[in-house]
Amino acid sequence: MKKTLMTITATALIATSFGFSPYVEAATATKQAISIKETYPNGISSKLVATNNKQDAKSTASIASANTYSVKAGDTLWGISKKTGVSVTNLKKINSLSSDVIRIGQVLKLTSDSDKEEIVQLAADVDKDVTNLINEATKLVGTKYVFGGSSPSGFDCSGFIYYVLNKSGKDVERKSSLSYYKQSTKLDKPEKGDFVFFAGTYKPGISHMGIYIGNNSFVHASSDGVQISSLSNSYWSEHFYSYGRFKD
Repeated sequence: MKKTLMTITATALIATSFGFSPYVEAATATKQAISIKETYPNGISSKLVATNNKQDAKSTASIASANTYSVKAGDTLWGISKKTGVSVTNLKKINSLSSDVIRIGQVLKLTSDSDKEEIVQLAADVDKDVTNLINEATKLVGTKYVFGGSSPSGFDCSGFIYYVLNKSGKDVERKSSLSYYKQSTKLDKPEKGDFVFFAGTYKPGISHMGIYIGNNSFVHASSDGVQISSLSNSYWSEHFYSYGRFKD
């Protein structure tokens, strides 16, 4: 009897760790696990998964990957829903569950096959956009510098960005480097197609920019014309200011 009470107490502690104060309606004990039914706020009812006595009562669940969840001791569908943002209804539908019963070690899918296909397609579309942007930018390498220029007859740095964005399918107005900076989401680490901003190149503040193309390099319209430069270059590393991702 004493062992049974300790097991029930441990299970209640697990449920409490998820932010609930469950009312235990029924319990059955074995040497290794118990299963209890608990009632949550707002009338939500669920069943606790079997809890292994050898595991820490404060053990919490962790997401195995972006698309799956590995069930841990003390997990409930309601708790997993709260942690992952996927509704109980969808969890049951995606995983073909006919009840709320789940087991330790069970891997639950968080997205359906159709969702995965949509994500893959979205990623492919993003990659295509970035590829188009970089292709449009790099094929202009060698074009001469013209102050205020925004066409293949000559570019300045912001005119180059304006031309390339529009050629790759984005409808944007001509802006200064500072305006592009203000309209960008700031980043710690860039990805291909992101902006690179520099300050103090010919005036105080944001004064130059380019497009990151990977391998610590960027393409831009400098005073020597459109070229690809390394961020490791002493001049550009000295004037580097920030990375940014353009927001339409």
